[in-house]
Amino acid sequence: MISLRRLLTGYLLATLLLTLIGVSGGVYWLVSRHLFHANESRLRGQLGLTRHSGALALPLPNAERYATPQLLVRVYDAQGKRLQQAGGPPQDPPEARPDMLETLRRGNRASMLYPSHNHHEGWMFLAVKCLDAQGNYAGAIEIGTGTRPSHDLMRALSGYLVLCTALGLALGTVACGLLARRVGGPVEDLAEAARSVAAGDWQARADEATGPSEVRSLAADFNAMVGQLRESLETQRRFTADASHELKTPLTSVGAMAEILETHDVDPANRNRALVVISREVERMEHLVNDLLTLSRLEHPDQEAAPLELSGEIQGLLDEYRLRRPNLSWKLTPDLRVRIAPQHWQRLLRNLLDNALHYTPAERNVSVVLKPGVVLEVRDEGEGIAEEALPHLFKRFYRADVSRARASGGTGLGLSIVQTIVDNAGGRVEIASRPGEGTVVTVSLPEAL
Repeated sequence: MISLRRLLTGYLLATLLLTLIGVSGGVYWLVSRHLFHANESRLRGQLGLTRHSGALALPLPNAERYATPQLLVRVYDAQGKRLQQAGGPPQDPPEARPDMLETLRRGNRASMLYPSHNHHEGWMFLAVKCLDAQGNYAGAIEIGTGTRPSHDLMRALSGYLVLCTALGLALGTVACGLLARRVGGPVEDLAEAARSVAAGDWQARADEATGPSEVRSLAADFNAMVGQLRESLETQRRFTADASHELKTPLTSVGAMAEILETHDVDPANRNRALVVISREVERMEHLVNDLLTLSRLEHPDQEAAPLELSGEIQGLLDEYRLRRPNLSWKLTPDLRVRIAPQHWQRLLRNLLDNALHYTPAERNVSVVLKPGVVLEVRDEGEGIAEEALPHLFKRFYRADVSRARASGGTGLGLSIVQTIVDNAGGRVEIASRPGEGTVVTVSLPEAL
């Protein structure tokens, strides 16, 4: 498999080479066209013509008038006979194009350009037809110049272009290698880190300090993702271990009681006690499984909740609880709506009330307040919670008082369920408590418009 660095280097070098060849070819073509048009303009200018001038009028021009040692001039009559020749190399004049006169006579063009050569160099000729007073063909004049200076210049230019292309390619190779290393190196390191994570090494991290800003940002996002995945897996492992532990205790009790019941000579009192323990532990396991299922459903909600008017939902539940605790009081602000499923709202409030009533003596008060801005407060005058326990209350299976919680049948998932419901609704939940003074749980939810 080709590495990213080599692939980037290859693509960059190919692009650079094509660019250099294109630029060099373009420069060569532009200069050659410029020299061609410069020679043409020189020849036309010698005859007093412009690029768009037409044919010459009689009398036929004198060749000596235009000729120089560098310019060869020839004059022809209407029958194609050469009347004059002057200038140019006397010993080795270039030949005229055989069909030049016939082309001028029969064609619609007033002039034509054509190449020729002698034994020393190439030539460029301009042939112009001459017309009489009636506009009839009366002859032609051609003027030519050697193109050796142009050819020498183009030869030198081509050498310089080849040299510059080679030098640019050499420098480009170094630059492309450095660029590919800067870009491809961090990406390859990131890929290596991804392979390490896939192989189970959750300590692997990508380097966030090298490479372009986009690659550094990608490495930071990758590291954050790996951290979150690791934390999620650790949470899942802890959750599985805690759930297994919570289920193991009642199962052990049920197993022990079943062994007692298997004894044929067990007395009726012990048999009844064993049945009570089995019934209690089965009920406890049922509560735990139900709470686990509730958490699983809350973490993967299947539909968006509709707006719910809270005071009416709270009123019915509080009336039910007041039958058991007459000292339960409330103050509700009407017409407050929030996007939450009714069953989730009922579960949230039940969990908070069950905790408050359970840890508050019967002679003390528990109050529920629903304030504007959708702020729910559940306040009790119970025994309170130690300060060091407050940060851990929403953790799954956490109990501030393990022995009392288990004795009451608690699963340690009630506040975790509350927090998950509140998070799904886009709100927040806070707990303030002081030992001996009671506890206040505050739930803030965004109001549905």
